[in-house]
Amino acid sequence: MQKINRSLFKFPLFVFFLLITNICFGQGTPSFSYKPTSSIMGVVGTAISTLTPTAPAGAGSSTSYTASPTLPSGLSISYTTGVISGTPSSASSMMPFTITASNGPTVLGTATVMISITTSGGGGGGGSFSYTPTSPIMGIVGTAITALMPTAPAGAGPSTTYAASPTLPSGLSISYTTGVISGTPSSASSMMPFTITASNGPTVL
Repeated sequence: MQKINRSLFKFPLFVFFLLITNICFGQGTPSFSYKPTSSIMGVVGTAISTLTPTAPAGAGSSTSYTASPTLPSGLSISYTTGVISGTPSSASSMMPFTITASNGPTVLGTATVMISITTSGGGGGGGSFSYTPTSPIMGIVGTAITALMPTAPAGAGPSTTYAASPTLPSGLSISYTTGVISGTPSSASSMMPFTITASNGPTVL
């Protein structure tokens, strides 16, 4: 067994970015969001916390909601309220789902929800930590993002270092010593996950 004082604690964390230009922001379609969060890490056999959408402008009794692609097995979205709920029945990797609110043929807005499903809460190998405010982050080229601050993972201390994989979008950076993600995006990019690793020492657990 590795000695703790020679160990490297590897904490995978998925952070998502959608960087867009001022001109093509949503291609003219307003956006809405979900509460309490737009990023869910569920466990097979355990009901997720219900996700409730904010009401997009123009929403009413005839508004309908759809998800693309289809939500993970065991989860569903209410056609009339947009609420996402259920108990996942199989594991799936983290990926984005686009929720569209419509009145007939008219699209009122879209929201992005990130969902991953694991077979157990432990995740196996290393612990986990989170960032505030929560991902996904929708940035705008030329406008500084709100700095993302990590919680302190178990075992973190003065020697803890942070790294992102793959490289963050152009214009954004992660502090090697604090894990803070900040910057001003300089080019557009599609939604994708980034793994943030917090480490102590040379040995990977």
